Amino acid sequence: MEKAEFSLIGVLKQVLQTLSPRATEKALHLKYQIDPTLPRMVKSDPERLSQVLFNLVGNAVKFTPKGHVVVSIKVLGKKPGLLTLEFSI
Repeated sequence: MEKAEFSLIGVLKQVLQTLSPRATEKALHLKYQIDPTLPRMVKSDPERLSQVLFNLVGNAVKFTPKGHVVVSIKVLGKKPGLLTLEFSI
């Protein structure tokens, strides 16, 4: 597993942009809600996180018949060197 510093919001926006044409075909809106306390940069594996988000949001688009798909990222805890996040789709 890679450990790199990256913008989590940037990864999320890239996933949503990639899935946008598929959502548009179904007249779905892709939205996101980000906890305002989320740091600009996080340290983790951006490729694996991107793959997980792509699969989860892709399935949500696939199985949502109408309306919108919302990705929410909430900070559950912060300790030195450790950030606990909750992702919901």
